[in-house]
Amino acid sequence: NVELALFPTCREPRQRFLKSRKLLQEVGLGERLFVQATDLSGGERQRVAFCRSIANHPRLLLADEPTGNLDRASSQRLLSTLTDHMQTQRATLVVATHDDDVARFCSRIIRLEDGKVVDS
Repeated sequence: NVELALFPTCREPRQRFLKSRKLLQEVGLGERLFVQATDLSGGERQRVAFCRSIANHPRLLLADEPTGNLDRASSQRLLSTLTDHMQTQRATLVVATHDDDVARFCSRIIRLEDGKVVDS
């Protein structure tokens, strides 16, 4: 699943595999590398989707409730990996969330209420 995202930028199968494995290990899914998507939990699927989304080092990443299906420990791990990745790549991350714990990982917070900015 993660390797599929790498096809446009990485033609070498071994490189795709190694990069995918590294990303999955970073989010705690290294031992689930060969498990079919249908056999993963909702939270595991969400972490795979995260890996797929950052695999090609996007300059901009939009994340809507990126930790919605994750337990607290998995959320913290994913957010740390995500923010580290975005800082390393000097990329922009825009997060939509209702979770204050997720918002604390952001360098700028804009709060909306009834479609209007109430705090920035």
